[in-house]
Amino acid sequence: AFSCFSIDDKQREVHNKEVQECSALLHKQVIPALARALDATIAENETASDETESQLQSLDLSLEFHSRGVNMRHLGRVKELVKHPSVMTQLLLEMVVRVFKNELRQQLRDQMAEIKVPSEEPYRVLVVNYLNTILQSSEIDEQDIWLSYIEDLVERKFKYTLTEEDKTYLLSAHSAERILLQVANKMGLILSSSVQQALMQKQTGVVIVTKDLQQMAAIATSMSILGLAEGMVCYNEAQAVTKHNK
Repeated sequence: AFSCFSIDDKQREVHNKEVQECSALLHKQVIPALARALDATIAENETASDETESQLQSLDLSLEFHSRGVNMRHLGRVKELVKHPSVMTQLLLEMVVRVFKNELRQQLRDQMAEIKVPSEEPYRVLVVNYLNTILQSSEIDEQDIWLSYIEDLVERKFKYTLTEEDKTYLLSAHSAERILLQVANKMGLILSSSVQQALMQKQTGVVIVTKDLQQMAAIATSMSILGLAEGMVCYNEAQAVTKHNK
């Protein structure tokens, strides 16, 4: 659909119309329903602020999105629709973490293409410097430049413009710690227990050195379709056993 490959397809207009209808359904019904569900997940169980924070940290946004057929590139659109402040913050963090992860990976690729040295040390230094930049973001003098950097990355990736509330949060005292820990998790970076503890306790003046980066592990992701396929195989086997017993 909407491709030069279908120019000679007699069903071209039918396919294009179906895509338009699916897109309209996604934006008018599916995405708003997801936003309401995220709000409800927190609001229905909301008691103390600590418990709300725990719920948000255990919330798998990727699973929530994909289980409803929504791609993560629509994070910005969902954030515009949610009402609960804590959910809005979590969606903002998810966007920022993802663009930082992508930016760090790009810098690692550029470094590899430039130096071509079979050593892990240059990449460890690059990662540590990037993490420290995130960690010290609320303390740097050029905060407008830092916010412009984030805003440009988020706008290009998610078509979302940061609000004044977003900017205020990103410059708040402890947002950097949350962002750094999530970036490390998504990148497979294992930090020393002392650094992790300092970040979780929201201590000030934390600086990461290369020895604090204990491991740079590879992260392998799989599509949800694999789990579905495995489930279907088990279902078919169960059906065959049931049929045989009858």
